[in-house]
Amino acid sequence: MSLALAQRRTDTGYPFWIADRGHAHWLAVTHGSFGAHDDFGALLEPLAQRYNLLFWDLPAHGGARNFKPARRLDDAARRLREVMDAAKVERAHHLGFSFGGMVVQRFARLHPERTSALIAYACVPITLIRAAAAAWLVHALTSLHFMQTPWPRFCAAFCHQVSIDSE
Repeated sequence: MSLALAQRRTDTGYPFWIADRGHAHWLAVTHGSFGAHDDFGALLEPLAQRYNLLFWDLPAHGGARNFKPARRLDDAARRLREVMDAAKVERAHHLGFSFGGMVVQRFARLHPERTSALIAYACVPITLIRAAAAAWLVHALTSLHFMQTPWPRFCAAFCHQVSIDSE
């Protein structure tokens, strides 16, 4: 990432990173399982041209690896709220990838007043998880969606769309 992100911490010491460029809208970015905030390096520059950015790591990932893992979507959504509070971000667009997409869906349900837009990429709608009879179905659907649009192609398409929208 060539654009410098400023690292901050919540009152509990939980890390997050911001790029406040003075734009009207914030974009909060949530990575997937086994990832970290810096997975979005290819998107940083184009996104920073249009949004103030808030990146955070899921519990037990990246810079937050010393924190207890989130066992439920509500736990991760609660942590996202804590990070937004510490960053003084009242409302944001949310981009979530894979498990992060499920987290931002749950966050939007719990906090619609703090969610102005939602992009949940390469994940299953959280309502399907409740309806699915077996975990293999969720895994198969997630894998199928991810195979249709691999991460590098998503990054390129998303960066292109941001540059078109910014013009």
